[in-house]
Amino acid sequence: MATGSGEAAAAAAAESGGVITLKSNEGKAFVVTEASARQSTTIGNMIDDGCTKDGIPLPNVDSKTLEKVIQYCDEHGNSNSGTDEERAALRRFDKDFIGELDGDRAFLASPTPSRARPPRRSARPSTSPTTSPRRTWRRSRRRTPGPSEEHPSRERAMAAAAAEEEVAVEKKGEGAEAAEEKEKDSGSRMITLKSNDEEVVEVTEASARQSNTIANMIDDDCAEFIPLPNVDSKTLAMVIQYCDEHGNSNSGTDEERAALRRFDRDFIGELDKDKASLIKVIMAANYLNIQGLLDITCQHVVDTIKSSSDEEIREAFDIEDDLTEAEKEEIRKENAWAFEEIP
Repeated sequence: MATGSGEAAAAAAAESGGVITLKSNEGKAFVVTEASARQSTTIGNMIDDGCTKDGIPLPNVDSKTLEKVIQYCDEHGNSNSGTDEERAALRRFDKDFIGELDGDRAFLASPTPSRARPPRRSARPSTSPTTSPRRTWRRSRRRTPGPSEEHPSRERAMAAAAAEEEVAVEKKGEGAEAAEEKEKDSGSRMITLKSNDEEVVEVTEASARQSNTIANMIDDDCAEFIPLPNVDSKTLAMVIQYCDEHGNSNSGTDEERAALRRFDRDFIGELDKDKASLIKVIMAANYLNIQGLLDITCQHVVDTIKSSSDEEIREAFDIEDDLTEAEKEEIRKENAWAFEEIP
């Protein structure tokens, strides 16, 4: 997707120092200026750390959503705002942008499908003990000679096939040994995370790999020190508690899986005592793409609000009722389809 328009986009790209490639969770690539990309603090940190050479995968953002986000970032990243006229122009853009989104509220509010497989930025195989390394060899493909073509004797062909099989077995053995060695390393290697209130925490690689976002950074050698601008230290501590248990525990037997289920139940039980923390953990799990944590926390919210009245939901999540009865009635009329089965 081209950013900006014509000479303005080219000038913006030159001034910003280059372009950045972003990849949606469907694998579609979008090229944006660095100034546009830096509207995202997360991507800005990755640019500063030199982790954008092969493009930046966005496993939680689909193409349609990313296109709209880029539209906003292009305007704010590549425009000046030094004068009153320029600031007024940006405010007009924001007003029109929101107006257009408001015309499609389902799109505005719809979550990106979280189960889409994040695109890889690197061809290197994962070193995670829970992920099978990608095979780096391929079985050779032979074309069967036609009747008019000369070909080796049956004995020579069988010998060649046997030799090839032996080489493949050797490579497989070497790959298994390398994977085993890397698995051992992942248990001892530590990854440093920093919350948005500057608290630094070290976790094992196995724990860090519970986050698909961080796992991609580890595979791309960009994970010695990872800032998390959207996660505070209290929330990060709870996220790490979950990742430590799931990343550093075995789940090969029924007993081990039952133990993890008991942990999840107790973990959610503790979060349920502080709904504000629960919501922050959900946001962190979505931001870091920790699928298991996102599943159990979102399911708990669904179970909580299911069959609950407006008042019960407000009480459960400490939501202030700041609407008048007239405003509530107007909302019901505008969105009648959403209240069809509600008495």
